[in-house]
Amino acid sequence: MLSAMTCARADGLNSFAWEYRILLIDASDSKSNTALVSSLRVHKKGIEDRKLKVILYTSSAASDAISGALIELDLVELKRRLENKQSILIGLDGGTKSFYDIDASGIDIKQVFADIDGMPMRRAELKR
Repeated sequence: MLSAMTCARADGLNSFAWEYRILLIDASDSKSNTALVSSLRVHKKGIEDRKLKVILYTSSAASDAISGALIELDLVELKRRLENKQSILIGLDGGTKSFYDIDASGIDIKQVFADIDGMPMRRAELKR
């Protein structure tokens, strides 16, 4: 599946700072990545509205969960950033904001949205 995807280049997670929030998901052990991706794509509009880029990490690649495009990122950096968590939310400023578990039904994207919507920068975006 990954070989058919296009490849986008990024210079580390810092290249997304101030442009995107990042939901970094460790998908290396997930038995049901297809279900996870499908559940995320259902919420594409909400993801885009919140300037959220969902990155799936495996030990061999990183990809955009919504577009399916490969992203050239330092996999060691991604693993270190995950800190043995299943997923993390990184804010526009590049700081880690929250951690999330992944279960058989995927990730609780509504909780991710609620966490983002509670952030001061997001509230300012909504006032514009």
